[in-house]
Amino acid sequence: MRNTIMIVVAMLATSLSITAGTPDTKGNLWSASFKDDVQNGSLSKDGAHLLVYHGDTLLCIDVPTGKRLWTRPYKDVTNTQHLLTQFSKPGEAVIAGTNSLIWVDLANGKELASVPVIGEVDDMTMALPPANTEYDTIQPVVFGDLMVVWYSDGTQVIDLPGRKVLYQSKDDPSKLKMEKWFSTMMIDTESDTTIFIDGTRRAVVYKHDNDAFPLSTDLYQRFFEHKDLLVVLTETNMIVVDKNKAAKIGTLLVSPEKTENFIPIVLDDKLYVLATLEESHQFFDVASQKMLWSIPRKDLDGIMDQTTMMSSGDMLVQWFDEKDFLWISKVSPMTGKVAWSTRLVEQEGGYEAGHIKASTALASIASYAAATMLNNMTRNSNSSFSRKPFNVGPGGILTYNGRAMSSTIDKANLGNETMAGLTNRKINRKRKTNALLKVVGVDGDRIHILVMGEAHQAWKGGEPSSALDGEGLLTLDAGTGKVVTFSPQPLFAKHDKKDFNLYLHGETVETSNGLVAIGASSMCHATNKGAITSLDFDTDDLTVLDSRPTYVVVYCEDKKGDHQLWYVDCSTPALKRTLMMYSDDLCEGVTKDTTDFRKTITLFKGTVKAYQPLTVLPTASDTPVWTMSEADIDKMGVGSFDADSIFGTRHGVRLHGEHVFFIGDDGFAIVDQATGACRQHREWDASFKFKRDGVVLLKNAAVYQFDDESGMIGLKSGCDVSIVAQEKFNHMKGSILIHQDSGTCVIVNTNEGTVNAYRVP
Repeated sequence: MRNTIMIVVAMLATSLSITAGTPDTKGNLWSASFKDDVQNGSLSKDGAHLLVYHGDTLLCIDVPTGKRLWTRPYKDVTNTQHLLTQFSKPGEAVIAGTNSLIWVDLANGKELASVPVIGEVDDMTMALPPANTEYDTIQPVVFGDLMVVWYSDGTQVIDLPGRKVLYQSKDDPSKLKMEKWFSTMMIDTESDTTIFIDGTRRAVVYKHDNDAFPLSTDLYQRFFEHKDLLVVLTETNMIVVDKNKAAKIGTLLVSPEKTENFIPIVLDDKLYVLATLEESHQFFDVASQKMLWSIPRKDLDGIMDQTTMMSSGDMLVQWFDEKDFLWISKVSPMTGKVAWSTRLVEQEGGYEAGHIKASTALASIASYAAATMLNNMTRNSNSSFSRKPFNVGPGGILTYNGRAMSSTIDKANLGNETMAGLTNRKINRKRKTNALLKVVGVDGDRIHILVMGEAHQAWKGGEPSSALDGEGLLTLDAGTGKVVTFSPQPLFAKHDKKDFNLYLHGETVETSNGLVAIGASSMCHATNKGAITSLDFDTDDLTVLDSRPTYVVVYCEDKKGDHQLWYVDCSTPALKRTLMMYSDDLCEGVTKDTTDFRKTITLFKGTVKAYQPLTVLPTASDTPVWTMSEADIDKMGVGSFDADSIFGTRHGVRLHGEHVFFIGDDGFAIVDQATGACRQHREWDASFKFKRDGVVLLKNAAVYQFDDESGMIGLKSGCDVSIVAQEKFNHMKGSILIHQDSGTCVIVNTNEGTVNAYRVP
């Protein structure tokens, strides 16, 4: 099992405690106190070592025992110095010296290696980007096994396990732009050289000369990769790099800025590029840089948008024509020969590829001039060492950020599906369409395609239907492309989405049997064998809160104004749902750590009722297992559960194993989920105003932090709830470090100069 560390910084809040009047506690594992302030604690990934600064000394503590292993004095400790502290491998850490980075043995503090920094550590740059720019915040970044540090007049790339500097330059880091794709990160400071680093190879794999071939500034994503090959997109061409050789090996003679779209494709684990130009479609083998074929636009008169590989060796190409019709064609990837093309639906709106920034975009065939911004990928500036961005899992299946990227469409499409997913999120960042196709499966001589969105049937020839009747599961004959069957499945024909865009609103979840699609008021499970099942909800705006290949959690406000939270099991072809929460207030009942629920909870007019898990809304004939009246809740001083939004807040009713958490404006309570008894509660401090995510739920504990108190609650069973830790200090003057696997919690109190370690017995 991968070890996981969570740091609850002082700025988090929305928390709990239990019975009032309990005094501050000392660590039940160990306690330590110091004459000087303690601050900036760091916990190793295995939970074995704690590094903490006190005064001008760095101290290492053995977490299981509390033994002080070694100290290291400093003339001065800077307020950013701890950002350079990294655990490079088990039993080893990188720490900051005055003018160097030092690798130490955590057991004894022995120096293993060191490298000089540019200037001194306090020259490290921590600048925020200028307003109204696309620049990134400058701070130390860990990417795989590499750390990048910017100083006032230069950049360093550090190989953490290798204990060396890989790259150093003098540049102005205030104009920093970073882009990522699998294991490669581009670092662009708008200097003469842009570097590309690989976090798993621990290498600088390419140094790009911006004077010779300026990088494109018109594209949202300026490179992509597959295995050993890196493709860098300039203003005039696509440069191909062999990452093993860390050198340019050739050029694709096509300007990405002049394409109407381009698609990276993986076929038989090899990388290709399909480009739609004004007069032709061109297909390139990236390894050899050869154009394998070019066909005139009249053969496929539109913009190619997505591809799916088939075991037969053919390629299914989805494309949009100038009249906003969606087509699918079967094309030979080796010759470009088009076996057949079928017009499927007409969309209610326009298409835009979205790979070129709007200010410099070429004329689009879209009928709408501006595209709705998709959710930009969150930039995680400090990736965990224990979670490398790119790996190859069992059977050679790619994993991205630890999650397997598999394919239920066809084994031939494995790598391509991974590439297509990243292309949709990174290259075509502002894609827009009101309808789209999802290839669900290729089953022998049948192709199963799910149509989503505002679509009119067009496969029968002649004028398209005037009704929005195109959504559903289409089955095509793989030999002729003719539609064999159609199973209607409304998803977005009626919706209440603002700035509707299928690339934004058309959420899907891949399962072991096919594809789950979530619509405005329904969701369906289309299988790769051509079957489809669905569930309807009393809403016009269904929202996904969490998803996995085996389940989806959805929220909706129903037409009566009440709030529903459902857990949908998609581990089998037939969808099955269980009601988690039903209430007249918007109160959150699920996070990624709260899907282990044992009861259906309702909250109406201040009264909470718990039922055995229900598959439909409760009726008068359903008998609750237990009830908590409004008067009972008032006595506990919890206050209102009403949330501002279903996202971003953590107060409300949370379900966690054998416990129900009530987190309100004025306090919290913990109740046994089985009986509704054993009610522990605590009111917030009067100064507590913010509703912030400050509760971390472990297997048998809850760790919290709010304005003037932090602590840990043991949750052994429904009625065995106890205070393990409770410490009072201003939330800006301390921090909590958690090791999830061992259930260890370390509280660092800066003002009091104490460090206490806790664990549920």
